Amino acid sequence: MTKINILIIDDAQIYIEGIKCILESEPDINIIGEAHSVIETKHILENNKIDLVLLDISLEEESDGLELAHYIKKNYSSIKIIIISHYKSIHFILKALQYKVNAYLAKDTSPTELIISIKSVSSGNGLFLGETLPYDKLLTAFDGRDNLTKGKPHELTPRELQIITLLSKGYYSKEIASELDINITTVESYKERIKTKLGFDNIISVIVFAIKQGIINT
Repeated sequence: MTKINILIIDDAQIYIEGIKCILESEPDINIIGEAHSVIETKHILENNKIDLVLLDISLEEESDGLELAHYIKKNYSSIKIIIISHYKSIHFILKALQYKVNAYLAKDTSPTELIISIKSVSSGNGLFLGETLPYDKLLTAFDGRDNLTKGKPHELTPRELQIITLLSKGYYSKEIASELDINITTVESYKERIKTKLGFDNIISVIVFAIKQGIINT
């Protein structure tokens, strides 16, 4: 039987021990090691054959686990990555998918779902998302289940781009409604969809992101 070689990366030892207890009874899973930081992770990757990593977003020394995911995918493209985090924000999920992670689970996931995700990802199935994530917001961000399954966020519509552009110019909702000949309720609805699609909780962050990414011109 070919075993799945797994590296667990988390800065909290109690979580590592919990995951090990869940996985050690699985005959087709082999826990190669554990790491608490980026440095430890890189050392293990250089000296072992790893098939899959279970990765937390927050690591020691305030390291960014998502940046580590990006490094792993860039330098070890065959390694599968499952994010396990207490963050359920759309912003983190979208960024993780941008870095081509194979699954995203919240830390309140069940042991059964963790095992299922590992075997699903290892078998080459598509994106795996945990049951406790905010699916209503995810479906909005991806504009439907088909895009969500493919892991491809939906692009902003021309109307949404118009509204972001006007917001970046300092327009208030009432002024946008007048400019576009729609009602204020519709403007507010668009603003909520835009925040969800781009993964932010406030419109200022949306505007800053849109400008930096060249989504809109100012």
